[in-house]
Amino acid sequence: MLGPPAIELDGQPTRSPRGRKAWALLSYLLLAERPPSRRHVAELLFADADDPLGALRWTLAELRRVLGGTVTFVGDPVTTAVGDGIAVDVHGLADPDGDPAPLLALDGELLEGVSLPACLEFESWLLVARHRVSATLEARLRQTAVALLASGAASEAVGYAARAVARNPLEEGNHELLVRSLAVAGDRAAALRQIAVGEDLLRRELGHEASAALREAANVGPESAMVTPLSGRAAALSQMEAGRAAIAAGAVDAGLQCLRRAVTEASRAATARYKGGRSVRSGVPLYTRYGGGTTRGQLSWRRRSIWPAGPVTGPRRSPRTGCSASSRCRPAGGVQPRRGWPRPSRWRRPTPSWPRSSAYGG
Repeated sequence: MLGPPAIELDGQPTRSPRGRKAWALLSYLLLAERPPSRRHVAELLFADADDPLGALRWTLAELRRVLGGTVTFVGDPVTTAVGDGIAVDVHGLADPDGDPAPLLALDGELLEGVSLPACLEFESWLLVARHRVSATLEARLRQTAVALLASGAASEAVGYAARAVARNPLEEGNHELLVRSLAVAGDRAAALRQIAVGEDLLRRELGHEASAALREAANVGPESAMVTPLSGRAAALSQMEAGRAAIAAGAVDAGLQCLRRAVTEASRAATARYKGGRSVRSGVPLYTRYGGGTTRGQLSWRRRSIWPAGPVTGPRRSPRTGCSASSRCRPAGGVQPRRGWPRPSRWRRPTPSWPRSSAYGG
């Protein structure tokens, strides 16, 4: 589905379905979050036909002939089932623990070259789906490169970092990851060339200079490969940036995986300020907003898992209540409540008891 769509058997192209709408229907059914109704699919792709439902039945029959029963489409709503031994490239992106090697072979956008100008609703869906799949692939490439760097396989990380740059050349974090991979792999000259390329690209396309972090990434050497060059703060920042980009593009599941890894790396960081500050301000709000849960128990659990144990130097505490001046207006969990939550009664001002007056019948 990525790049020009094709069906392959043992690595060789086989017969493809006839017509662009057949590919559009196949991709829509494979990527749908829930089985769509036949009427909805008919209106989405065959609204201009004399018999939309009949056109849908004919196209489904064409897909069955081509796929030979390896992928089935049954019922109303249409339930799609992929048989054993059948691999769909876009489905492999959703497994963060899968083999990352096939990622290097993925290129192009979703359904490249397929366009249905007469089906505006489908075109809108395809635009969003392309953006989401591209962001998911970029996040997987970054995750794999970071993991390989952390394990000391810098030479292998270069390939994944380079693919991330190719997918999104305007993201400075991708250039920084590639520069670091090249430097740790021992190719400092290539790392310096990549810095020049990244700085020139960001200056021409975005109109701003690259940050100092891009040049600092070239300061590591091959001797740093076995001491996990991207661990702690650096790994957390990289995972956090990848998670933010994926969620902004609609790839929520991949983004949440990145944010979970960022929180894990932040908990291992050496400085309590980073663990209790940046990860809570950046990671937890996103995790809460996009499906991480909003109950007070979950918020309290995340606070305990992120903030360091033991006493932390802070403002002076009251000898009577044991609370600091900055925490007297906070709930016990240490996280500010979301808007709309009921405030505890102790935060409310007491209702003033107005003096009774005979002028008002008192």
